[in-house]
Amino acid sequence: MKKVKIYESEIKRTIRRKLMENVLMEASEQEMREKIDLADELASSLENVAQAQKDINDEMNEDFEMKDTYSRKKYNQTPREGDIEGIFGQYSEEIPPSVLRYMRKNPEKIIKRLYDVYGQKMFDYISPNLKDNPQYEVSIEDMVKEGLRK
Repeated sequence: MKKVKIYESEIKRTIRRKLMENVLMEASEQEMREKIDLADELASSLENVAQAQKDINDEMNEDFEMKDTYSRKKYNQTPREGDIEGIFGQYSEEIPPSVLRYMRKNPEKIIKRLYDVYGQKMFDYISPNLKDNPQYEVSIEDMVKEGLRK
């Protein structure tokens, strides 16, 4: 079966044409004016129904931002997800909850992907902050050894 798209404007045009044909055939001039008004009312009602349906579809699309995502209304953020959200600065409110949850649950993948993007340059961004706190000192050799254990 072949699918055919029918657009609102075509439906409206067809309905108006058919209504006008019926009006012109059956009515006298006075009746024609009344029926034309009725046809315009019916057409505007059809436009209102189409607009209401479009509004409903738009609301449904807002509830489902991404595949397998959480609605912002039902989303309960964990403290760690709040910290992760803070990473994005002024754009933090625009980050979908599913992204925050993914980052919380898969930090190793995130770090590896950042390394794939930035390479050794990544350590230039991290190292200056680590020098102040010896607790966080990490050498490349340590990372390689850790990678070999897995």
